[in-house]
Amino acid sequence: MLSKTLFQPMSFALAIAAAMTLPVSAAETLVPLDNLLDDNAATSLADAIASDTYGASAGTDDLGVVTVIDAGHSQAMNTAVTIAPGLSFDYSSVGGGSVNPRAIQNDRWGNPEPIRTTGTSTGYTTGGKIEDGLGMHANSLITFDLNALRSAGLESTAALFTAYYDQNDDQAANGSHRGTVVVSDVYGNVIAGYVNGQKVDVTKAGGVWSFTGTIPGTQNGSAATGVNFNVGLAKNAAYITLAATDTDVTADHAVWSTPLINAAPVIQLGNLFDDANTATLWNALATDTYKASAGTDDLGVDTLQSGNLDVAQNLNTGGVQFNFASAGGGSASSDGLVNDAIGAGGTSRPPLRLDGTAAGFPDSVDWDTKIEDGIGVHANRFVTFDLDEIRDAGDLGATGFQFTTQAGLNDSGIANNNNDGILAAVLLSDDTGVIAGYINGQLIDLTESGGIWSFDAINDTIPDKYTATSAQTSAFFDIFIDFDVKYLTLAAIGGSNINTDHVAFVDANLVTAVPAPVALPAGLTLLGAMTLRRRR
Repeated sequence: MLSKTLFQPMSFALAIAAAMTLPVSAAETLVPLDNLLDDNAATSLADAIASDTYGASAGTDDLGVVTVIDAGHSQAMNTAVTIAPGLSFDYSSVGGGSVNPRAIQNDRWGNPEPIRTTGTSTGYTTGGKIEDGLGMHANSLITFDLNALRSAGLESTAALFTAYYDQNDDQAANGSHRGTVVVSDVYGNVIAGYVNGQKVDVTKAGGVWSFTGTIPGTQNGSAATGVNFNVGLAKNAAYITLAATDTDVTADHAVWSTPLINAAPVIQLGNLFDDANTATLWNALATDTYKASAGTDDLGVDTLQSGNLDVAQNLNTGGVQFNFASAGGGSASSDGLVNDAIGAGGTSRPPLRLDGTAAGFPDSVDWDTKIEDGIGVHANRFVTFDLDEIRDAGDLGATGFQFTTQAGLNDSGIANNNNDGILAAVLLSDDTGVIAGYINGQLIDLTESGGIWSFDAINDTIPDKYTATSAQTSAFFDIFIDFDVKYLTLAAIGGSNINTDHVAFVDANLVTAVPAPVALPAGLTLLGAMTLRRRR
């Protein structure tokens, strides 16, 4: 039995606070990289973010900046150059040239040209700042030291780099160049490489790294369209290098618009239901198809179960079995495990809403309009997500997550008042067993017998079901998931009469989490923040 007395959420939170050592200013989760160009290395990250000097030039004395190649720091980029400590990179395969005509600047491409990326020169003016970002000529690069930023106040989690790369509007119909991103570690190894927003193979030969995969074509000013970069930064990522390249530098006015490090990217799990498991995480999150049904070929979806929750079922593809009968799991089920609604398609499938009342719930003629984000699950169904697949798809490395959701009886169930009641459950597991289980937001003891796991209804109390007449119809879940937890299961537990047992997991989100502490007060055994080992 895994006893919750060993793991109380509040005491554990206090243990984290007591055991973890972080920089005093470690609170920044959104960092506009362009704002760092006017701040020295001794500046706190909060102060650096607050200052935004128009036209400030890049230098290696700026906060977090370790390498600059531009007019003032000239090096040919058609041969190997050092882009980070111990890392040589050859940009010739992506058109690296020998001329570095201009300085890299904050919010400005040249002097007096501000950056603007609408794709047309119409209405372009030189009167001052228009858009946030970095302006650079082709054959320029800048490398940021992520560990220096973490020391200055960046939250020490896996993160996401985003930017829009395009030709500046002052030469909107001219120029051609490529934008590249290289992520590397402290040992001089490249973790990932991107060209024009696409992930491209990077290899090392003779001590020099280079792009060796299929290289996207140049970004042409006449195309009037840029590209989005979404680059995962694992916790072992130490450097990120932004570069623009081209052999002919004529009118190659490159812009990194709004280059941002987000140390708390939100992963909306329901958004994965319309994306193949070959998609990148960040592209998958960009699509949000209302009423998209979950399938095991979707990104991150490991296991689906419909009905028969009164007998043991495989909780994950690792073969771990779980029986929900002790919590009232039933055999009956109906259609419905979809994004943002209960059921898939048609006006008979209501949207998600957890106001806790039938008042104002839309008539069925309006059910094709989304109300809230999340996952709708009919009673006696569950979905299990493969967290490692999600980590890999986002280049997040061995990161932990914070999982949050408001879950309970959907307002459509209250409006119809025709159900036996439901429980919302969350389970964490790996390939060997179940790590922790929650019902209606409460941590519940687990037991295992004969290789089958279940909620321990003998030594613990199963919460009351939510019904249309309950004083409370939903609960908030806030669960830390450590890096070695492989699976996350969301389950709707119902009885035999499941007509409107509609369970909503509203805003079912993962956010990259601060690493677990390395030491805890006496009496607590830490094998990962949630992996206090299971004992029968």
